[in-house]
Amino acid sequence: MKGASASSTIDATMRCKTKLSWSGLLIITGYIAMATAGCEQQPEKKSASTGPAASASAPLEPQPPEPPDDGGVKKPRGDGKTVITWHGHAAFEIRTPGGAVLMIDPWLNNPKNPKAGDGKDPVGAVDKLDYVVVTHGHGDHVGDAVALAKKTGARLVTNFELGTNMKQLLGYPENQMGYDTLMNIGGEIRIAKEEVMVSLTLAVHSSGMKNPKAGDGDPEMVYGGNPTGVILKIEGGPTIYHTGDTSYFDDMQLIGELHSPDLALINIGGHFGMEPGMAARAASSVNAKLVVPHHFGTMPILTASPKGFFRKLDATKIPYKSLEPGEQITYLGTEVQGG
Repeated sequence: MKGASASSTIDATMRCKTKLSWSGLLIITGYIAMATAGCEQQPEKKSASTGPAASASAPLEPQPPEPPDDGGVKKPRGDGKTVITWHGHAAFEIRTPGGAVLMIDPWLNNPKNPKAGDGKDPVGAVDKLDYVVVTHGHGDHVGDAVALAKKTGARLVTNFELGTNMKQLLGYPENQMGYDTLMNIGGEIRIAKEEVMVSLTLAVHSSGMKNPKAGDGDPEMVYGGNPTGVILKIEGGPTIYHTGDTSYFDDMQLIGELHSPDLALINIGGHFGMEPGMAARAASSVNAKLVVPHHFGTMPILTASPKGFFRKLDATKIPYKSLEPGEQITYLGTEVQGG
């Protein structure tokens, strides 16, 4: 019985090994068959043939997507034009190719705006405004933001603290701001149906906001968050940098490296911001392709004329354009129209 048992064990072991060998052989044969099938299908990837036969022999791996009909190039929105209007001081209006309208630091009732004064109502003259962008809390930059918002429904783009206090103390409508528009330095948001990317930049300045509700003994100025500059990257249009009221700082070079603005709107008035010489240095640091000065001539303590600034730019070969309040620059794509 022991011999029979041993013999049975040996037979069972041999049968197991045989099964394993055949299984291994079948697995290997399967791999070879798959590899051979893959090799046979390679030429068919390049074949232009279609129909059931071609579908049956198509490889299993995902195919690259068909190229878009436009060749991968986005069509410009609207007429492709971006129009920038200077309303005096630091106030600029921007109309995008897609038809969105933004205003930066909208003090429309400044004494240099031809649409203001002598009983004129520059706020009432605004028929469309989608976004108000405020760089910091000073009154000559917050300007007419609240009145414009109430008239047009414009949403507020600014730093979170300033936006909150503009709501609480100045009456900016609460439903016209939120996490989609309130932000801080370092972040980016997209507005105007994704057409405009907004980024806040560093600014060396201050940002106290006047408190109209201050009582006896209360501080007249409240916290307005950190002062900022602003970058606007317009799809199919120019990249615009507004300095706000910043002084010069070395990290402006980083703004140039990251954004290389097509248009730099640079404060040159001195006293509260950059003197003309340092403003010219800022234009160079941010690698501006075109410069328009602002924040001058509005009040006696500011630099009266941009001529000194332009002389500095002439020495560095940086292009610039002199605007009078109410005048415009038009871009087609990223190219300035009309010289």
